[in-house]
Amino acid sequence: MSPFRRDNSRLGEGKAQIPAPLLGRTQDERREAGEFACAIARRSGGFSLLELMVSVAILMVIMAAIFSVISFYQKTYGTTALKADMYENVRGVIELMAQEIGQAGLVNLPPSPSSPTLSAAVVASGTAQAVNVSSTTSMFVGEKLLVGTGTSEELVSLTALNTATNQITGVFTKAHANGAPLNVLGVFHNGVMASSTGTELRLFGDINADGSLLYVHYNCDTTAGTLTRSVTTVTPSAIASSAGLTLLSTLIANPGGTPCFQYTAQVPTSAQTLGTGNGSLTTFSGTVTPAPVSSGSLAVIAGSVFGLDSGSGSIIGTGVSSGTVNYTTGAVSITFGAAPATGTAVQVGQSYITNVAVTLSVRTTQVDPQTKVYLTMTKSFLNLTPRNIVAGLELANVPFTDRLQPRPPNLPLP
Repeated sequence: MSPFRRDNSRLGEGKAQIPAPLLGRTQDERREAGEFACAIARRSGGFSLLELMVSVAILMVIMAAIFSVISFYQKTYGTTALKADMYENVRGVIELMAQEIGQAGLVNLPPSPSSPTLSAAVVASGTAQAVNVSSTTSMFVGEKLLVGTGTSEELVSLTALNTATNQITGVFTKAHANGAPLNVLGVFHNGVMASSTGTELRLFGDINADGSLLYVHYNCDTTAGTLTRSVTTVTPSAIASSAGLTLLSTLIANPGGTPCFQYTAQVPTSAQTLGTGNGSLTTFSGTVTPAPVSSGSLAVIAGSVFGLDSGSGSIIGTGVSSGTVNYTTGAVSITFGAAPATGTAVQVGQSYITNVAVTLSVRTTQVDPQTKVYLTMTKSFLNLTPRNIVAGLELANVPFTDRLQPRPPNLPLP
């Protein structure tokens, strides 16, 4: 076959051809079919620009709503976390204070196997003598030690103490063998010290129940925004408190000027009466016996109003205008802001702080993500009871004063 043969099958290419199915139809039918085919062609070609823009707009609205919900819950979570941290910080501090206030006034010597004993035999004598002991830990001048057991047991007040040579001095009226045990009984009636104030809480005793005598000082400073705590082991040579540890760094002033620490004081039934209120008299005075009087040990009470001996010769307290005490002579004078009611007894005696109320206000460490301000919280704990001091008050009311230990002479520490 010649390669130049004409292919008649391709003739008519490029001319409009009428599909076979349309043959025999009217012109209107062919037009409708053509329009239908064009519509199908348009659909198979994708979305129009307008349709695409509407779809994107709807998607953006949905995404904006989703992100808004996510942002809201993120901020809510941040607020909740800030409140939880603030609450946990305050709760941890209060739990520590409650434990230490409850232990205040407890008196102990180191437990076995470190329990102190006599290191040499002691002969009975009516005069003070220095004796060697195995340890002088937690001992102080004035402490009442229970020496020996059985028929040789006696109570000895220490008049001197040498920690370097492990010697104690006192009057031993009974003979004691080498190795005789040394114990201590009773409580510190002023374990929560009368020199405590609305911003400073001072307490001492065997706070950790391990035989160590500790002095604990809390300082509530709303100006600096801190609550600090210092713990010092009480020894005869201790002259200053240890450095304080910051417990709270976001402290703020309490609403209404409420102090951080408030106290309830009582005096034993043996307290002396300075006078009786007549509704107009505001100043009362008298002399406490026996004198001299230990500094920081007195309280003056008239009904619900009381003043505490600051330890520096002043009597201070809510409702007290002024007050003084002479520790050498025992002379006491107090002036109340309002005259005690008629028939109200004004009494003075050893102070027993039987309740401590703590009020703390704090703010969050960061700005709240929702309100854009610091969140604040105030918590009050009104019934923190120093149980050992309450027990001491019961002993004083019996009276059973041999079990009331004096305060170590170098307390409070500056």
